[in-house]
Amino acid sequence: MCADVSGGSVEPAKTELVVVLHGATREGVADVVRAVKAARPNAEVMVPRLADLRQLRSTASPQSLAMRAADLIDAAWEKSGGLYERIVIVGHSAGGMIARKVVILACGEVSVHIPQGRLQTAAPFEAEIGRFANARPWAQKIERLILLAGLNRGWSVAGAKDWARAMIFSLGHVFAECVRLFRGRYPTFFGFRSGSLFMVQTRLQWLALMRSRVAPDLFTVQMVGTLDDVVPLADAVDFDVELGGDDKSFRLLELPCTNHVTALNMVPPAHNGEEKNEPPAVARWRRFVDALTKSPDELEHAPGAISRDHLADTLPPKPNLEVSDVVFIMHGIRDKGFWTQKVARQIKLFGEAAKIDIRSMTASYGYLAMLPFALPWVRRRKVEWLMDRYTEIKAQYPNADLSYVGHSNGTYLAAAALQNYPAARFKRIVFAGSVVPRDYDWASLCGTSGTKNEPSRVEAVLNYVATADWVVALFPKGFEPFRKWIGLGSAGHSGFDQFRRKETGALQEVHYVRGGHGAGVEESQWDDIAHFIVHGTLQPGHDQDQDYARRQSFWVRFLLGPFATLWLAALTAIVLVPGALLIGAVFCGSPFSWSERGCAFPAAPVMLLWLVALGLYFWLIRIVVTRV
Repeated sequence: MCADVSGGSVEPAKTELVVVLHGATREGVADVVRAVKAARPNAEVMVPRLADLRQLRSTASPQSLAMRAADLIDAAWEKSGGLYERIVIVGHSAGGMIARKVVILACGEVSVHIPQGRLQTAAPFEAEIGRFANARPWAQKIERLILLAGLNRGWSVAGAKDWARAMIFSLGHVFAECVRLFRGRYPTFFGFRSGSLFMVQTRLQWLALMRSRVAPDLFTVQMVGTLDDVVPLADAVDFDVELGGDDKSFRLLELPCTNHVTALNMVPPAHNGEEKNEPPAVARWRRFVDALTKSPDELEHAPGAISRDHLADTLPPKPNLEVSDVVFIMHGIRDKGFWTQKVARQIKLFGEAAKIDIRSMTASYGYLAMLPFALPWVRRRKVEWLMDRYTEIKAQYPNADLSYVGHSNGTYLAAAALQNYPAARFKRIVFAGSVVPRDYDWASLCGTSGTKNEPSRVEAVLNYVATADWVVALFPKGFEPFRKWIGLGSAGHSGFDQFRRKETGALQEVHYVRGGHGAGVEESQWDDIAHFIVHGTLQPGHDQDQDYARRQSFWVRFLLGPFATLWLAALTAIVLVPGALLIGAVFCGSPFSWSERGCAFPAAPVMLLWLVALGLYFWLIRIVVTRV
């Protein structure tokens, strides 16, 4: 304490700031705060009150929570007069991703050099956080980031290892969609799912930040429990993000006898020196204090330290800086996607001829039947799956341009990704059997940014329009009047409006490739697809009159397409009316008896007969829903 002139005393100014970001509740990090105060007595401890994730009614976005925390650090920095010598940020569970985002907000948007000699924003910020584009004065004071059971890749139903958690996560999806329907926004917890806008953008922005070396002294410590059944060890490390840094930028510490929740339970030791059989809560305290105070070199051999070499079997390969191009090839609905690997091979052959090292991503998102495809939340999950893969590819091939070939639902995935994820970029795109709306805005994606004069997010687009694509002409076109809510359209049948109006030269279309829904990805088109992905143009020598049809099928163009919504309504009635009649028969003895004399339960043999018929009906519906 220092004496003042009046004979009293004043507390010396704090030279450090430690920010603790909770997961579920603010009260849950009380032990963490006590450990920080004990280990760093000269630190001011800040615990922002974020959303309580247990309160399912909370709809605050994760981005807004990160901004709130960053604003509070701004205020503390100004109040201190900029005297903090170091800043440490600690995050638990979902708070770990918020902690990453706070660091990103502090450092602002980072840029990389592109071949033309210009700067390009590596991972553009979402509109919501645009005011953080410029770095904060305290960004270079951030010494380390400590993640306690950090939710680095988000939660998912597929990641649940037991039936109870899988059921909870599945019900969480249903609940979240209901909240969005009635309140217009998802619950806060839903923003931390794998593949969500917040998770993907944060991972891509973190990857860009680590490789930009804007924050060269930033050190990350991930702490994970041996019993954690929410965050797998490989996901806790999130090496597809961390491998971009040097060996001293990251350390992984294991907490003994610890699950996802008990990682926060810490008890101070009675004496110095870690003992072999001391209580887990004491060991957690010691290891957290190690993470808080020790240097990277000291932590490399600290108790509980895990070497990267010990996880080599479960981690992605180290980044390949030599690959210049990667192409995604995505199948559509009712498709196992075997053709994608054959198209990938053809593209690689063209790449070899042009002396370009091209890799491919042909993983499947699974079989998707017609009815699930019509449900926006099902397609949204597939987009999130795609963007999770996108992040992995960007980590594995950091210097590569990404291109895209999509058929049917595969076209929707790319269009939605570009529309919803500002950091998503595809150099060249080929669409076949497209279910994207005709009025999709390619011009804004293919043009340069007026404010930053940055290159376009899409360089060139090729769209195949088929002569007899009745699938697109009926189903997506039937939904087109409701495209604002459904998000589907008929570009594979009608073409894009911007091509017809010649609003952008980057958009090309083939009118018309002969065949049905799969015409654009049949073997006869593989060379053209490969040439376009490699060179950005169709193969020279094509004659529109000889190689392609001049007009579409009459019945698809004039009888099916214009009345698609009516046909779709009629088809829906044909499917649902028998079910309604059979339900009436179960309760009334006959499908039509209720209209004559009112409902009365039929005799047991008759009811049994109708129950069997109703069961058969639902079995057929199940086949239609899951396979057709």
